[in-house]
Amino acid sequence: MQFPKPVKYKDKKYLSFIRGKHCLICNRPSVPCHVRRPCWGAGTGTKSHDYCTIPLCPEHNTYANEREYGTDRKIAELLMEYIDSKNKHH
Repeated sequence: MQFPKPVKYKDKKYLSFIRGKHCLICNRPSVPCHVRRPCWGAGTGTKSHDYCTIPLCPEHNTYANEREYGTDRKIAELLMEYIDSKNKHH
């Protein structure tokens, strides 16, 4: 039995929102860091969904830092902030 390939949720506006944040560790300009966990859609050679990103600078964009800094909670907080910001514009 074959299972369908999971859908990857992509959102350029959300990635731009994340780029506007500073690194969670050092407060420098960040890049969207796709969290590398299967529960967030990541796999071998596959990035997680765009909604499963956190702002880290290139220096701190490591698997160890993803695990260390409350990543799951931060993803939820960022999503809520993004949704709130979109609602304020309507």
